[in-house]
Amino acid sequence: MQTPGQPQARKQIFPKPSLRSLFLLITGLRRQCYVVGDSMLPTISQGDRVIYRPVDPSKFSPNQGSIVVVKDPLDPNSLLVKRVYKKSLLGLELRGDNELNSVDSRKFGLVSHSSLCGVVEQIFPQAN
Repeated sequence: MQTPGQPQARKQIFPKPSLRSLFLLITGLRRQCYVVGDSMLPTISQGDRVIYRPVDPSKFSPNQGSIVVVKDPLDPNSLLVKRVYKKSLLGLELRGDNELNSVDSRKFGLVSHSSLCGVVEQIFPQAN
């Protein structure tokens, strides 16, 4: 039970990289990125490593609720990690889990399907 003033407990997903994950990274079947910012709290924190499966956006449509990696519409040299809030033929509406501190589709609008880079499969919390 959480007491007042105590930080929220964060569910840790896949706390240690598996041999399979390492193999998929080495062979290029998976990619990784490190998270900057806290727009995905409490699911993902700053410094966490995200392993994602690259996808061909012309052949793949993520499910609503999936966490995806996309090209940042405000900075094409950066990637964003966000949750699919809604999807339509016009694009993806993406939101951060930390709605009070997230630059997402509420600011930049729908993200083109062609900006989709991959779907997050694993989250490795930053080592303390």
